[in-house]
Amino acid sequence: MKKSKSISFLLTTVGLLLFAALYAYSVNIFWNEGTMDLGAHFEWYESLLNSDFSGSILNTPPDYYTPVYAYILVIIKNYTNISSGLHAFKTMTIAFHLISVFFSWRIIYFLTNSLQRSFCGACLVLFAPTAFLNINLVVHFDSIYCALGLASIYFFLRRKPVFGLIAFGIGFTIKGLIIFLLPAIIIYLISEKIRLRYLLTLPACYLLLILPAGFAGKDMLPMIMTYYERGSSWNALTWNAPNVYQFIPSNNFSLFAPLGIFGICVATYLFVFTLLKEKVRFNNRSLLILFLISLVFFPFFLPKMHDRYFFFADILSIVYVFIYPRYFLVPILITCASFIAYLPFVAANYSLLAPLVVQNQTGFFVHKFQYSFQISSLMNLTAIILLIRQFNTEIKNTSNYNIHSIKILLIKTHRDVKEIIKECKSSTATVMIIGLITTLMLQLNWLMIMKDYGFEKNVLERLTMAILLGGILFTYFWLIYLSLIKVFFKNLSELRKFVFFDSMSMLSFLVTLQVLFKIPLNNVTVLAWLTLFIGIKIILMRPYLYPFLAFAKNLKIYF
Repeated sequence: MKKSKSISFLLTTVGLLLFAALYAYSVNIFWNEGTMDLGAHFEWYESLLNSDFSGSILNTPPDYYTPVYAYILVIIKNYTNISSGLHAFKTMTIAFHLISVFFSWRIIYFLTNSLQRSFCGACLVLFAPTAFLNINLVVHFDSIYCALGLASIYFFLRRKPVFGLIAFGIGFTIKGLIIFLLPAIIIYLISEKIRLRYLLTLPACYLLLILPAGFAGKDMLPMIMTYYERGSSWNALTWNAPNVYQFIPSNNFSLFAPLGIFGICVATYLFVFTLLKEKVRFNNRSLLILFLISLVFFPFFLPKMHDRYFFFADILSIVYVFIYPRYFLVPILITCASFIAYLPFVAANYSLLAPLVVQNQTGFFVHKFQYSFQISSLMNLTAIILLIRQFNTEIKNTSNYNIHSIKILLIKTHRDVKEIIKECKSSTATVMIIGLITTLMLQLNWLMIMKDYGFEKNVLERLTMAILLGGILFTYFWLIYLSLIKVFFKNLSELRKFVFFDSMSMLSFLVTLQVLFKIPLNNVTVLAWLTLFIGIKIILMRPYLYPFLAFAKNLKIYF
């Protein structure tokens, strides 16, 4: 037995060395290739060669990136002879991709205890098609946060949440796209009865990593607001991402962007609520599926997504298939969808792929086949459905939960809302008015923002429909909120007073931001400020303002 294990280990080591040599050869072929999407960053790196640390940090790269990239590139500058910006960025992304390969191997081995599977999985991750395009031709930073995300998943699977949160926090400081993992992490923490205060690790990591740049003389506030600024700068439903917005005309951005964000928040809440209410316990395999669902689901339904935003899902889906070989279709669908999304951008820069794309009237390159993006979106949708079905099957064995729990919850919630409407007509009318005013403010801001882009048509009709639809949705979900917290009130009179004063305070808060502080209200800022508003009230210890935790018998277990 020991002899066979030694032979297996030796063969695996030799195989890894051979694949490493093959990978090095392939990297060398494309070593001088790269798109100019990060051309300004390459020039920035080359300007660092004669700068000290402070000068390098103060002259940080453009496009709203955190200074962590500067730290890594300063290390490359000081400890290597690389003078080309392109080569420095490739060195950084390749190094982190190798870390991704290592943690992919560790995850597969931990879940299967098979050296052969983990070896094959690591090799496939090493040569993943989208990873190869991203690192060697596109030259972007996605391999960095992916490596830290895989490290985070590995530590969560090993039931080491603190290390997992630290890895996640570092990854978030480097690139915000790792945030797609956060809902799954919160579900894991609550299901394992781990106190949510450990989530403070995330802002702590962020602040600690930007402090060196602050000490070097860089202004702290812009660094703290990096992701807010970046999120506000993209105004299109999709940037070639294979998601649901490929089926929606781009001139409806101001209507569908806020609805998309609002809808995904509601869907996430329902999913989390039912999982926690049913006290679902996760084994390691179901937890891995949950992480993968989170990585595919959010970029699929969120607006403003780019073609590269499924990169982490591509890599984790390869890890997943070596744990669930029967579901080989899932990584094929996800990877093919991402590959199709990459092609217009990559083919525009390489003559070998140029016959696959054409240039449209706006100057962008698109697929010759008109419906390629829609097909890639359907691929991702199919993968999501397969993953949710498998997740449902997996957790049936460990709890009473099944996918129909969401349906039961929706029916019960709708019944509660109807009762509140009958009993509190004046409160319902108040909430409806607040909803209409809030939606009107949002729409007017969107029109002001978008008029320079020429996206809006039939403004009056769209504005009227958006306000009515937004007001109705606002009212309905506020009534759901009331159905959760009404148990904290002695009678309906107290509930009516609460509705009036709380809704007035919320509206006053938003109007103050808009009028006095000149903060434009769009779907992102409203969600952010309302979250802060509710958070402040929770801090003030008003217990009936715990709507999302009202089902828990003992709230202290979460904090």
